[in-house]
Amino acid sequence: ELFTGFNIDSDHTLVDVGCGAGGNLKFCAPLAKRVIGIDIDAAKIEIASQTIAASGTDNATFIVSDASPIPLENNIADRIVCTEVLEHVEDPTKTMAELWRIGKPGALYLISVPGQLSEELLKPIAPAFWFEHPNHIRIFDKDGFEKLVNDSNLIIERQEFVSFYWAVWHTLLCLCNVEHHTGTHPALDLWSEAWDAVLADKTSKDRIHLLDRTLHKSHIIIARKPDN
Repeated sequence: ELFTGFNIDSDHTLVDVGCGAGGNLKFCAPLAKRVIGIDIDAAKIEIASQTIAASGTDNATFIVSDASPIPLENNIADRIVCTEVLEHVEDPTKTMAELWRIGKPGALYLISVPGQLSEELLKPIAPAFWFEHPNHIRIFDKDGFEKLVNDSNLIIERQEFVSFYWAVWHTLLCLCNVEHHTGTHPALDLWSEAWDAVLADKTSKDRIHLLDRTLHKSHIIIARKPDN
């Protein structure tokens, strides 16, 4: 399973729209019959291609595209992944319609967006470009994300709210004005140490999901396309 409730079998074709550097595909490619990665960033597609090739699998296809429309035929995919993408696009309804189009009847979808409260904490202190095109141009609340998926005629099967740790980490990163990819700061190191202590305590670890529900880095929906 790429995520709880999202299994991948050897007869599946999986499409990852907004695959980035191929993190999801690295896990999925050895399990699926075929994987297709699509991203607007040619440099990331090249990294993803090299990553999958280095893993020894040869069932991957990569496409540079803004996915408007998705350059694939109808009803091609058994599994569709679209994580942390909808907050970037001009027309999420159109994107959801394209995701629907490429899924076979009964296809399973893994879709996520950044959590509303996490985004609202970041926006006043993050570099301005984080919330400008082509980065995050909208913030989804819980009801709005659910409605977007429901209105696309997918059936929601499961929802999860994850990564309180990363919501706080990114807030500290911006608060301390640390460069996102290369910088560090004592506050980040101390937060990591504190979290290790939380995970080492069974009582604390078992209650993390309560924090995730309130302050989460990602809201995840697993949904299915009806069989007919």
